[in-house]
Amino acid sequence: MSLRTKLLATAIGLPLAVLLASLALVRQADRREYTTAEAMLDLFERGQRSTWREFGRAVLGALDDGLLERAWVFRWARDDTNESQDDLWTAEVYFSEDTGRLTESDLDADENSDLFDFIQSLANSVAASTGDEEASYRLQDGYLIIIAGDETRGRRFAVVAQTRDRTGFVKHLYVILAAGVVLLGVFGWFAISRMVLRPMERLASASDALASGARPEPLAVRPGRRDEIGRTLDAFNRMATEILAYHGQLEDRVAQGLERIQRTEQHLLIAQRLAATGKLAAGLAHEINNPLGGMRNAVRSLSRGDLPPERQAVYFELLDEGLERVEQIVKRFLAFTPRDPKARAIDLVDVVERSVALAEHRMRQAGADVRVWLPERGQAVVFGDPTELQQVILNLLLNAADALAGQEGKRRVEVGVARGEGEVVVRVRDNGPGIPPEDRDRCFDMFFTTKEVGEGSGMGLAVAHTIVTNHGGSITLASPPGEGATFTIYLPSAQAGPGEPAPLETLGDGRRDGDGESGSPA
Repeated sequence: MSLRTKLLATAIGLPLAVLLASLALVRQADRREYTTAEAMLDLFERGQRSTWREFGRAVLGALDDGLLERAWVFRWARDDTNESQDDLWTAEVYFSEDTGRLTESDLDADENSDLFDFIQSLANSVAASTGDEEASYRLQDGYLIIIAGDETRGRRFAVVAQTRDRTGFVKHLYVILAAGVVLLGVFGWFAISRMVLRPMERLASASDALASGARPEPLAVRPGRRDEIGRTLDAFNRMATEILAYHGQLEDRVAQGLERIQRTEQHLLIAQRLAATGKLAAGLAHEINNPLGGMRNAVRSLSRGDLPPERQAVYFELLDEGLERVEQIVKRFLAFTPRDPKARAIDLVDVVERSVALAEHRMRQAGADVRVWLPERGQAVVFGDPTELQQVILNLLLNAADALAGQEGKRRVEVGVARGEGEVVVRVRDNGPGIPPEDRDRCFDMFFTTKEVGEGSGMGLAVAHTIVTNHGGSITLASPPGEGATFTIYLPSAQAGPGEPAPLETLGDGRRDGDGESGSPA
């Protein structure tokens, strides 16, 4: 049976049951009235052989038994002189009070005219519709009207009785109907809750658990339930099982994929290291091979033994220069080997000032104007090796001087130091030609250089990058077209909390060559 059929049966069946119960009660009450009428009729038929006073006593008995609420007893005499249908019978009326006593005095027609007219009209309507010898009764508007008697003697007896008041019964019926409606609501709610709401709540909870990645318990389905709810719960259980199985397979595949990726990354890392080692070895061999070639020629010339002393001195000087160059190449190569710097607290203000002083001669040769912006001493303290950090800054200054050499117009190099949130920033900027976009990603590669052959080894920026990284910092390059090159170094600060900032974005008057004025570098 479908859920719609169940709900429809509940919605129709329960009110119908209450209605049928009410109709049964009403029919029982009507049946009671007819039963009362039949009993009274039998009584009055027996009363035809009695006097009207015995007839009245029988009515009093019915009142005492509760069959009647109250009654009016009539005795008729035929009036042959009156041809009017309304006056076909004249009657003496004896009235029973609520106490059940039957009075023997006639009703005053003037004082009880409405009652008399009503009772007589009912009695006459019954008498006119029955035969002279026939005893009959009628139920009309809550009144029981019975006619009986002996026409041969010219007399008939009648009673107009009011049946038991239905007000109490109606009240009871209303109470029963109200209780039925309440029970209907309670049972309907229970039925809907059991058939719809509870399964839907369990379905919602299981759906939330499944959506959050948990493994919900299978939803219980009553055996044999094949309505919409039962089919939905079965479908959800199958769906959850398939999703969980697919999720497990997906996790296995992801784990396998991650494992393959890790192996691939390891292989790639090894390949990159091998490639870097090969490139490094090739570059090192190339750099060393150049001075070795000159040294070999010098040795061959000296080996002839017929050179004059001044010529021998020239070749010996070439040998010394070649050996010195090889020594420098080896030292720069060793700078790439991992090692702990001789770290101590140093003030970068001192490091920058010494680096600018060492580069001053090269700057003058390049015709460059140097501007320096420094904070107060003690505001740019870091942990590191002062010699290595000085090598980094000096290398950047010398590269800037080389970039400005031979340029038209005003040549300028700016150096600035500022303290930020937990770090110290050093920036070196020149207004030279800058670095082409295609070369920016390779600037920090070993042996990469844009200078002419013999003018650069391609190791300066690579060494600088290695030193800064070993100090826990980073170095970046920015070179917008036509605006020169800007190298920015970020080093962890040795001081807690922010200091007095020297913004690198704002250009001030500055000071030249460490003259003591403070400003902010661009």
